[in-house]
Amino acid sequence: MKDKLKKSFKRYQYRWVLISYVIVCILIVASCFQHVRGLVDAYNKEQAEMVTSLLVENINSELNNLVVQVERVSNIVLLNNTDEKSIMREFDSYKMISGLSAMGYLDRKNEFHGDSSEKSDLVKHGLIAQAISLDNTFITDPYRSSITGKYTLTIFVPVTDENSKVGIVYANLDLDEIASFASENSIDLPARICIINSKSLNYIACTDMGDVPAGSWNSLMIKREDFEFDSHNGYYDFMNGIRTQTSGNTSYKEANVEYTLGYSSIEKMPNWYVALVLENDDLSDTFKRFRSILYLYMTILFAVSFVYAVSIIAKEWLQRRNFQKLSTLDTMTGIYNKRTFEMYVEEYIASNKNKAFGTLIFVDVDDFKHYNDEYGHLNGDIVLKTFAKCLSEQFSSIGYVGRYGGDEFVVFVAGSYEREYIDGKINEIAKSLSNVELEGFGMVPTSFSAGAATCPVDGANYDELCNAADEALYEVKESGKGKFYWHR
Repeated sequence: MKDKLKKSFKRYQYRWVLISYVIVCILIVASCFQHVRGLVDAYNKEQAEMVTSLLVENINSELNNLVVQVERVSNIVLLNNTDEKSIMREFDSYKMISGLSAMGYLDRKNEFHGDSSEKSDLVKHGLIAQAISLDNTFITDPYRSSITGKYTLTIFVPVTDENSKVGIVYANLDLDEIASFASENSIDLPARICIINSKSLNYIACTDMGDVPAGSWNSLMIKREDFEFDSHNGYYDFMNGIRTQTSGNTSYKEANVEYTLGYSSIEKMPNWYVALVLENDDLSDTFKRFRSILYLYMTILFAVSFVYAVSIIAKEWLQRRNFQKLSTLDTMTGIYNKRTFEMYVEEYIASNKNKAFGTLIFVDVDDFKHYNDEYGHLNGDIVLKTFAKCLSEQFSSIGYVGRYGGDEFVVFVAGSYEREYIDGKINEIAKSLSNVELEGFGMVPTSFSAGAATCPVDGANYDELCNAADEALYEVKESGKGKFYWHR
């Protein structure tokens, strides 16, 4: 009897051990499941914030670059032409390559030169009177064009000769073009893009925004009930950020889907922000895959969990490295992007204070549009990559090389080098780039224009050096391109 009781007790003891083990496994599974879900959610949110910040900055930068280019073209055309047909012909040429939907101008007498429908739109919204009263470049609030039926921004650029106003150039940009400013990055994600008015909290969709189609507007106040934030004050914190900060990020849920929204103020459009929304799960489906593995392979839980944890760490490390590389390098050429280049030069000047000697060089590919049109965009990319490689080979060991934007590169030589030394470097580059091999066309002749300025003679900071080097480059272009000038 005692033996039976002992066996029975031992059998029940093993049963309780097994039950306890199962319960512990279930608790571990549940705890691991919740913990990993939290880690992945936090990871997705962090990556979404990184990507939205990067893309919003890219969009804002491209918009600012477009304004700068319009200003440059406006000054060149109006200051060097007096014939209306010649002016409009040059504007039409630039419009075709820039993505603008319209260009025209007001002359010294404020007489309008351009399409009559465009004039009707500008007069209807009181924009001509506003442009005449201002002396600086500005971008209008969006309005619906009677020609294209799309929401449009108008860039007004006053052009002056000495102290006399020569005229005012206008350039129209359809809002759907803003979405294309994000297309140069290498992240293939379905992003939603819009612009938001911080005063009215109305927003206009540049791409489809769920139930708000591209080209239409809605209000954040109306959409408020659709948003679910992590905290009770999340919505008000977001609204306050839009009204008081230059840029920021927020996360929310809509229809049980998690999104991250990044926003940044538009420099030349007071009270307007460009915003980009990403669905967090578009960045990583890690949690879904882990859940499937968890359900299917319960018997090998710990082994799978260990392998998965290692893969998560490796994946996060690789993605962090890729995002860091993406945020510092130009995705096409592999050299520094404009922001990183500027940061390094400013750090160099600041760290050396009064002993900051250096040379800043602007390099512009001559007639780059010709290569895209004649040989195709892929060969146009080859030209840019070849220029970037050649510049890096000559200057990366003694300074920094970056892509300023489009077909323009920028070089900073750190240290006190003689002009003859840099002239020699430029001559070497000119020889190397006299011909570039293009796919299907063999060796094709190329050339470039370049302008240089020295620190601290021509400028004591980055902005002053850029302006001086740009002036030298402008002189080269005025004298026929294909040369290298020092700032005088």
